[in-house]
Amino acid sequence: MRKTIVILLTLTLFFSFVFQSEANEKKRLLIVRPDSPGVTQTVSREVIQKKRESYIKAREEMRERISQYSSMFERVEADNPKAVDIVLDSSYVYWQEDPESGSLYMTGLCHNAGTKTALSIEVEVEFYDIDQNYLGSAYNYVYGGSNVRIQLEGIDICPNVLRPGEYGFFSVWPYVSYSEAHYYSTNIYYYSCSLPAPNTRLSIDENVYYQDYEESLNVFGFVNNSSSTYVAYYTTVCLAVFNSDKTKVLDVGVGYVDGSLYEGYNSAIYPLKIEPFNVLFGFASSSEISGYYHSGFMWAEALATLPEEKDPPFGSFDTPVSNSTVCSSIPVTGWALDESGVESVKIYREQNDQLVYIGDATFVEGARPDIAAANPQYPLNTRACWGYMMLTNFLPNSGNGTFVLHAIATDKVGKTTTLGKKTIICDNANAVKPFGAIDRPDQGGSVSDSRFVNWGWVLTPQPNSIPKDGSTINVFVDGVDIGHPTYNIYRSDIANLFPGYANSNGAVGYFYLDSTSYAYGMHTIQWTARDSAGNSDGIGSRYFSIDFPTVDSEMQTKMIKSPSMIPDIRQISQLPEDYSLPIRVKRGFKGDIQAQEVFPGENDMNRVVIKELERIVVYLSHPFSNGCTYDGYMVVGRQLKPLPIGSTLDPGRGVFYWQPGPGFIGEYRFVFIEKRQDRDMSRKNIIVKIVPRFE
Repeated sequence: MRKTIVILLTLTLFFSFVFQSEANEKKRLLIVRPDSPGVTQTVSREVIQKKRESYIKAREEMRERISQYSSMFERVEADNPKAVDIVLDSSYVYWQEDPESGSLYMTGLCHNAGTKTALSIEVEVEFYDIDQNYLGSAYNYVYGGSNVRIQLEGIDICPNVLRPGEYGFFSVWPYVSYSEAHYYSTNIYYYSCSLPAPNTRLSIDENVYYQDYEESLNVFGFVNNSSSTYVAYYTTVCLAVFNSDKTKVLDVGVGYVDGSLYEGYNSAIYPLKIEPFNVLFGFASSSEISGYYHSGFMWAEALATLPEEKDPPFGSFDTPVSNSTVCSSIPVTGWALDESGVESVKIYREQNDQLVYIGDATFVEGARPDIAAANPQYPLNTRACWGYMMLTNFLPNSGNGTFVLHAIATDKVGKTTTLGKKTIICDNANAVKPFGAIDRPDQGGSVSDSRFVNWGWVLTPQPNSIPKDGSTINVFVDGVDIGHPTYNIYRSDIANLFPGYANSNGAVGYFYLDSTSYAYGMHTIQWTARDSAGNSDGIGSRYFSIDFPTVDSEMQTKMIKSPSMIPDIRQISQLPEDYSLPIRVKRGFKGDIQAQEVFPGENDMNRVVIKELERIVVYLSHPFSNGCTYDGYMVVGRQLKPLPIGSTLDPGRGVFYWQPGPGFIGEYRFVFIEKRQDRDMSRKNIIVKIVPRFE
C-alpha cells in the first residue's frame, strides 16, 4: 500500500527527482534456527521498551526530515538501469527474538553496487509463515556511508547516503512472531541525486567505549566537528555492532550527541569541538560483540555565529594571587578563549626589560565549566582552562626574592595577548617541607606502554632527610595511592643544582605504571614525600593522557576500561535525597588523617572547601551500606558530566578520590547515586570549593 502511495506521489510532484525501487527475490528461507534465540542475555521489559521507543522515535524523526527536503532533489539522468543498485548483503543479515514479546528483530547490511549516489534509502521487509502466508511487514532507513548537503530554508540538512561501493546498516522491528516467520522478501526504496558535500565533516574519536548497563549494551565515545566555521546541530549518531566473528550485525542503535544548545537543540557541536554520545543496544552484550562497528551521522548544519576573526585571545590569569608569599611548587592557572581557537599559553618571568620563557601551560578539559557556560559560541570553550606547575626552586637565587610572572596566549592565526601578570614573593630559604618534581611523563604528555616508567626526584631542606628505600614517598594517580617508587638514584644535574642536601646524590626515583588499568584520556599523577622530621608535601602535579596503539581505520576496537554511562539529569533529580547520615571527608595525603563529618547546609548541599592541588577523599557509604553500589557525576548547568580529570570513584566501597590538578579553582557540584540491594536509589549532593593555595 505504502509503495503505491509513493509511486502516485512521484507522478504528481512538479519538481524533478529520481526515485527507484528494487524488489529482491521473494520467499527466501528466513533462517535455520539455532538451539536458542539470538539473544543470549536476559533482557528486561524496561530495556526492550526503551529500545523500541528510541527505534520508533529515530525512524519517525528521520521520515519527517526527509519529507522536508525531498522537494529539493535535483534530477540526475541514470547512465544505465543499474546506475543505483542497492543490494542486500544476506551474509550479514541476523534475526533475533524479543524475549519479552516473542516478536522478531532483524538487522543487516546493504551496499551500493551501482555508479551513482543513493539518498534516503529505505528497506521494507515482508514476512511469511512456513506455508508462505503473509504475516506482516516493517521498514526502516539505512544508516552509514557518506553525507551530502541539502539546502532547506537557509539551513543545510546532512542525511545518510551511500555513494558507490559504500555499505550501510539497517534494522526492522515488525510485530511478527519469531517462531512463525520462515520466509521474507525485501523492497528497497531510495532517491538518486547529485548534491554538494557538507561544509563540516563529523568524525567519531578513534577510541569508542562499551559497557553493559542495566541489562543492555551501551557504546559511547566522542564526536569531533572539524569545521572552524560551521556548527552541526540536531546531531544523530548511528551505530551497528557486530558479533565476535564479524559476520552478523547484532544490533543497530541511534542516539543524539550530548552537546551544546543551538536553535533549540541540545545536540549541537560547535566548530573545533568534541561532544560525547551514547547509543543503546538492547539485543547485544559486551561478551557477544567483536568490538567493531559501522557508523553514520545525520545532522543539520549552519554557519556558526562566531565573532569575525579580528581580535586576539582574551581570558584571565587567576593564580597565584598577586603579592602572595610562596615556596616550592606552585600552580600557575587561568583561562583563555578566541574566535579561531587558542593555540598556546606560555608562562614567562621578567628579567630586567626582557621576558624569560618558563614553560607552556596545559589545557584542561572540563576544569572551568563556568567559563564554558558563559561562552558557548567560542571553539574549545570546554578546555579554556590552562594550568602549569612551576617549581620555584629553579628560579634565580634558588627561588628567593620577588618575581613577576606573565601569561601570554596565542590564537591559531598567530595573534597574541597578555592575559595578566602576577608578582610573587618566593621564600624557599625558610621552607621546611620536601620539594621536587615529576620528570616523566611530560607535562600534558601521553602514555601508551603497558609498563610505563614514571620518573621523579625528591629532596628536603637540611638537616632532614628522605629514607633511601623510598618508603615515605607515595605515587598517586587520580587521587589514589598506588605505591612507592624505587629511590636513591644519582643524577648529576640534580646533585649539582642542589648540593649539600642529605639526599643530593640519590634524589631520583622511578615507578612502573600499568597504563592498562586506566581509561583512555587525561589523568593526574603526583608524588608525596615525608621526611625524617615528619614534614610532608606534594611533589609536582602533572597531567598526562593514556593512549592506545592505532587500530583498523575502517572499524574500531573496543577499550578495556570505560567510564560510566551518563543518565539524564531529569532522572537523577527525581531520586530522594539522603540526609540520614553525614558524609565523611579527608583532606591531604597523610594516611593517618582522621575523616571529618560534613552535614548538609544551605540548599541541602554538603559543602567542602580545599586548597588548590589538595587531595580530597569523600566517604559516601556508612555502616549500613552493605551491598550498596555508587555512581557519580559532575553537574554542569542542567547536564550531568563525567567526574572530573584527576578523580576516581570506588563504586563498591562508596569512596570518591579527587586530586585536582593545576587549573581547577572555584566551585564544583557533584551528585552521587546510592543503589541498594533492594534496587531503591537515593542521591547525595556535594559542592567542593577550591581556593588559591597561596594568599
